[in-house]
Amino acid sequence: MKPQSKRIAAIIVNGCIVILEIIGFILSIKGLGLSMFQYYTQDSNYFALFASVLFEIFAIRSLVKNQSLPNWVASVRYMATCCLSLTFLVVLFVLIPMSGFTNALFMLTSGSMLYYHLLCPILCVVSFLLFETDTALEQKNMWASMIPTTIYAIVIVFLNLIQTIRGPYPFLYIYEQPVFVSVVWVFVILGIALLISWLLWLARKRAIAKTASALAA
Repeated sequence: MKPQSKRIAAIIVNGCIVILEIIGFILSIKGLGLSMFQYYTQDSNYFALFASVLFEIFAIRSLVKNQSLPNWVASVRYMATCCLSLTFLVVLFVLIPMSGFTNALFMLTSGSMLYYHLLCPILCVVSFLLFETDTALEQKNMWASMIPTTIYAIVIVFLNLIQTIRGPYPFLYIYEQPVFVSVVWVFVILGIALLISWLLWLARKRAIAKTASALAA
């Protein structure tokens, strides 16, 4: 696929992400109210909404002017993709097993979860790895991608410590489990986030190299 065609495809997919994120937001605000902001799922998706809107603005402009996408815009999209990938994998391998596999369909297709747990994460990764491959990312971007998740972890643990909120996830019930279990969970989640960041960075690097080889051939 030619670079211009990829850019158009990325614009279309990110446009779909924006629409789905807004639908999810409407459903979430109706069902959860402002308490929705305590969930990583919600926060990561709102960040992804911001990243996709940002991408749309600069991608359309770069397409018209035949320019490359600014590196910082690509970096924001990378951070959002990492966050949504973490959301998707935690749902699949942590929350569904903890709540019972009979709840899998409910957690993947019910209400805003259809958009926030399933569709948006998949579309985000597909666009990032297949269509947004004309702007290289440095290895330091991999560490920067950890910033949103780390900030969420610090804030949510603090709010649990002062008992402003409970959870909202079972592994954050810090007063209902041994301290070492809470510490282990924090490091496990952050470790998964870092692994995701590295795998996405590596996959995109290879995709860019493949694209460059195809253009040179």
